[in-house]
Amino acid sequence: MPLKFTLKETLEREGLTKYAVSKEANIRPNTLTDLYNGDTRSLRVDTIDSVINAINRLTGQRYGLEAIMIYEDAE
Repeated sequence: MPLKFTLKETLEREGLTKYAVSKEANIRPNTLTDLYNGDTRSLRVDTIDSVINAINRLTGQRYGLEAIMIYEDAE
């Protein structure tokens, strides 16, 4: 799959826990764990928005979509 999930690396780099981000984003911890492990098959746009905003609030940084996933061409 050309989508590579980067949430694990983002949280580790920033020293954030899955629990803290799921609580700040107001989403189920299992949803965030699926994103963290790259085990999700579908994502809601509002979930992506909530997670990115939570990471930004917790870190004081300005992350975008790359905090959760990137597209890598298979070529």
